[in-house]
Amino acid sequence: IDEFLYVLPPFYTQNVILRQGWSGISTFVQPLYPAIGDIMAPVGDALFFAVNGQGVFSPSLNLNTIGDWDTNEGLVIFMNQEATVTIEGYEKVNPDITLLQGWSMFPVFSQCSHSVSQVFEVLNDDLIVVREIGSYKVYWPEMGIFTLDTLQSGSMYQIYLNQAREFSFPACD
Repeated sequence: IDEFLYVLPPFYTQNVILRQGWSGISTFVQPLYPAIGDIMAPVGDALFFAVNGQGVFSPSLNLNTIGDWDTNEGLVIFMNQEATVTIEGYEKVNPDITLLQGWSMFPVFSQCSHSVSQVFEVLNDDLIVVREIGSYKVYWPEMGIFTLDTLQSGSMYQIYLNQAREFSFPACD
């Protein structure tokens, strides 16, 4: 008798909370089915608008110029009400990010949340400010403003740097 053993790659799932109003979202999972319409279908009419460097997605306006979601882009979204989307895949997103001089989007490619001050120690004097999309929370060391203290898995931020830098998320404890 011939017997076969099939080995499947690891399976990852991430539940991303979509707050009511504006926010930024990201994922550490490379979606198995990356079509933005498929990913966001379970939230239905709760999602009004999503945008990133690829384009725009709005089910209520029957608009989709994003197509497949590139996880490196993250999404800035507007939700009519809070919902949760589950993203499934067989691999994790590469945790390395190239951050540009000036403003950049900063998706969180990590399974866990991280202390802002610990994560950004590696950027030293190049870091000017980090802000959470859709919130008042800011990490701005030069001005002594530290209302943003944790980078949440599934969220996305904006960051301002003096010069371009490579960044890699630390491992989860």
